[in-house]
Order: sequence, then C-alpha cells, then structure tokens
Amino acid sequence: MHYGSVVLMREFRRRYVGDELLHRARLLDVGAMAVATRWQWFGVPASYRPVFEGVREYVGIDLGEGPGVDVVLTDPYRYPFESDSFDLVLSGQTLEHAQHPWRAVPEMARVLKPGGLLCVIAPWKWKVHRYPLDCWRILADGMEVLLREAGLTVLECRMKRNDTIGIARK
Repeated sequence: MHYGSVVLMREFRRRYVGDELLHRARLLDVGAMAVATRWQWFGVPASYRPVFEGVREYVGIDLGEGPGVDVVLTDPYRYPFESDSFDLVLSGQTLEHAQHPWRAVPEMARVLKPGGLLCVIAPWKWKVHRYPLDCWRILADGMEVLLREAGLTVLECRMKRNDTIGIARK
C-alpha cells in the first residue's frame, strides 16, 4: 500500500461514508492482503482496515492466505457471497492485477446492496509490480466505463498523482 492510495481512501471515507453508515455497514475489501512496503516506515498502514475503524463488519478477500485476508477466493471473478450483501465494497491497488477487470467490477457490483457504495483505486502511472501479474493502468475514462457497464451510478472518477479513483453507487 502506498501513501497516495491511503490518502484517496481516507478522502472517500470522509466524503461518502459517515459515522452512521460506518457503524452499521458490512464492508468487503477486494484484494485485502496487507503487503508491507517501504511506506510502513512512515506510518502508512499496509491495508485499509485502519481507515474504516469502527465498521460493523470488515471482510477481506484475496487469492491467497495472508495478513488481512478473511476469505481466500478460488475464482477471482466469483465471490462466495450472496448478491446484495455488502453496504461498502473497496478495491485498492488490485484491479491492475486482474486479467479481466471488466469481469471483476461487475462481481463487486453484484455483492453490493442497492444504495451501497463502491470505491476502486488503481494506478494510472506506476512501475511494473507483478503480484503475480501486472496487467493494466486505468485512466479516469476507463474507470468510468468499468463502473457504468457494471450497472452502477458513477459519482466520481478522477486521477490524482499516480492513481485513479472511481466511486459509484448501486
């Protein structure tokens, strides 16, 4: 996790997720494995969990076991949850590793409750970082297309420093 990504997620938390929603929310973090980077030396968390402290339920999913992972996926495009089951879905620094992001975003939308919020952060400018693959860089227009085609109402898509953030409502 790098500093800019945490800043964007904190902005999302502050602008869109009030305390009332946070305390009653069920939250899904897609790509939740906490991976230590040099940023931790400067106090930057290795995951988004601290940003959403106080959430009713925080569920982290990823393709392998590790810190921050509550559920290990067997299929990156099919989550083991019922449709409409999460108030908040987050995905940060993960979408660039998906071979088929146009399949990943609709699955995030599927598990999101009507009225729920999705926040996706992905790099538009960053060095290659295979984990195990590094497939994409996503610009604001591309993020908007991914969210809209997943049937979501786009609230904002913008680029800041090295990342693109997309926020949408179901």
